[in-house]
Amino acid sequence: MVEIRKTVPIIYFNGNRWRIHFSTILMMVFQNCIWLLQNQIP
Repeated sequence: MVEIRKTVPIIYFNGNRWRIHFSTILMMVFQNCIWLLQNQIP
């Protein structure tokens, strides 16, 4: 039980970091798509 209690917070912390990292990647891709669309408009 002690090992499970130690690993749960680590998984939770890594999950939060992954969510933040994933959201920043989505924002970068979204900004790149807008930049490409603005450049394609004649």
